[in-house]
Amino acid sequence: DYIISDFKVSRIPRNGFVETFYDQSANLRDAIQGTATNQPSIVQNGGIVKVNSKPAITFDGNDNFLEVDGSGSAVAYSFSPSGDMGMFIVSKQFTGNVVDSRDGAGDGIFLQQASANTTRFRYNGDGSIDITATRDAQHFSTMTLDGTTLSASVDGGTASTDTVTAGVSTTSNLVLGKAFSGNNSNFVDGEIQEAIFYENNKTSEKSDIETDIDNFYSIT
Repeated sequence: DYIISDFKVSRIPRNGFVETFYDQSANLRDAIQGTATNQPSIVQNGGIVKVNSKPAITFDGNDNFLEVDGSGSAVAYSFSPSGDMGMFIVSKQFTGNVVDSRDGAGDGIFLQQASANTTRFRYNGDGSIDITATRDAQHFSTMTLDGTTLSASVDGGTASTDTVTAGVSTTSNLVLGKAFSGNNSNFVDGEIQEAIFYENNKTSEKSDIETDIDNFYSIT
């Protein structure tokens, strides 16, 4: 669970960048960027970056990204659950891959702004769902796997489904802000505010989680 909280910024004309996006689950799966020029911003010109009055991390669409790489963080995390899963993301992007854990064979997951009006969810090579979502607008995106049923929705709308082969087998790391590890493309031009990952489908709690997200960020 990655969320922006508990920090203060002096009102001086400076910029601030994110080296570590801390995992709030206590599993130490922190998302890290050790290269200064590739770090996304959280402060610009002395002010906290915000979307809809809530703090955000902004990515420049060129070379900014965060990765749970297993060397800088205590635990490598490719987000490779053996069974059911749940993912909840709050973001605003013009282009790019918001989340990506795929490897060269296409195994893994991603969330992508695929076009001006489409958000694309992908699970391994056999599950792909497109949902209408305007680019450069704040949305919360949900993807769950229940057995072999992949479900995806935006802003708490009716979910679209696809039948997939269960079990992610990616060998790459979880990345926020661009395409999968080793592929320097599809960098996000936009903001990420929250990213929550579960190694179960959260079917019974999904509606409550989405309501809590919407109440906090006032998206719909």
